[in-house]
Amino acid sequence: MTKYLSKKEYMEHFREIVPANIQNTKELEQCLAEQFNRLEDLAAEVLPENFWQTQLEVLGIDAKLSIITELAQYEEFSMDDILRIVETDYRSYYQELCGYGLKAQTKPSIIFHVI
Repeated sequence: MTKYLSKKEYMEHFREIVPANIQNTKELEQCLAEQFNRLEDLAAEVLPENFWQTQLEVLGIDAKLSIITELAQYEEFSMDDILRIVETDYRSYYQELCGYGLKAQTKPSIIFHVI
């Protein structure tokens, strides 16, 4: 498993693993640019007073990017489908990844409170 020690490595990873069939779509480029720009903003704005909120938002962006890379592997999903699913499902991504159902009681962890 690759460990990302810089924001640049992290962002390049997502650009590299998106399948070629959707890499050059305008919608994807716009979505990635929005997410990466927001990461830049959050990194620049993080303070002790807003750390928890910032961390939860970073987790939300990570969930969105992860969902894009997972769904992009399937040709039956259009880019519009992928982006719609991303926006509706990213808050529950870690919950499902950890094996919890959508209505299940989770452990008290910040990864289950994505914003």
